[in-house]
Amino acid sequence: MPSRRQLKASYKRDDISKINTLRKEAGNLIIDLRPYGTYAAIHIQGTTNVPYQYLTSEIGRLARSKNTPIYLFCSTGDNSYEAALRLESMGYTNVTDLGAIAGWRYGYK
Repeated sequence: MPSRRQLKASYKRDDISKINTLRKEAGNLIIDLRPYGTYAAIHIQGTTNVPYQYLTSEIGRLARSKNTPIYLFCSTGDNSYEAALRLESMGYTNVTDLGAIAGWRYGYK
């Protein structure tokens, strides 16, 4: 995996505060990469839980095509960064890293 200094030109980063808007747009796949138990305790409605270690085996089932808009976030932002690069290397063309869930300040459930 490239380091943060060697980002691909196609690497996209956005802020998780935009998640409320993203949840309303049809066709977006918003993936929470945290472990199942952590997701069950606190999560953002309208997101899909796929723990980081299962992403590559599950993404084909979840994404309709390699062009599906995919948004990733996790606890710290490290796994979402790595996952975004991994999905790009698998040929997914519309992947955005939203960073850490801690940046989302509204509506915990």
